[in-house]
Amino acid sequence: MVCKLRKSIYRLKQDFRQYYLKFNDTITFFEFKENIVEQCIYMKVNVSKFKFLILHVDDHGLLHETKKLLSKPLR
Repeated sequence: MVCKLRKSIYRLKQDFRQYYLKFNDTITFFEFKENIVEQCIYMKVNVSKFKFLILHVDDHGLLHETKKLLSKPLR
């Protein structure tokens, strides 16, 4: 499932931070735990089931670079 913003967050520097704070409050309400090292990764564990939720910021350059790296054969 993907959640999409209804308004642009590119106008102010604080916009993404405000979105993140609202998202964090909402997702932690549903008992997801935030990763200590990477704050945009959340996990929820129920007995033998694991759920991971990743908050992604649209960065086409980084996405393209990652796809290129993953498409290379292992040595």
